[in-house]
Amino acid sequence: MAEFFNNNASAVFALLGVLVTGLVSSLSITKEAKLRLVEKILDKKLKAHEHVITIANQMRTMVALIVPPAQEVN
Repeated sequence: MAEFFNNNASAVFALLGVLVTGLVSSLSITKEAKLRLVEKILDKKLKAHEHVITIANQMRTMVALIVPPAQEVN
């Protein structure tokens, strides 16, 4: 095992560095950053909801303008 580490020391340290850096960066996300991400997500959801409401209003307007032809009573 010691021979493996001696022969591949640079690769082992590079792998450990990547793992430690990834762990530290994932833990370093502050509460403020998380709140900003949540705010962006909620803004997108709100914009999509407003778009759906606009489409629904347009559909309702289109349906209201369609008038069936008058039928004659015999």
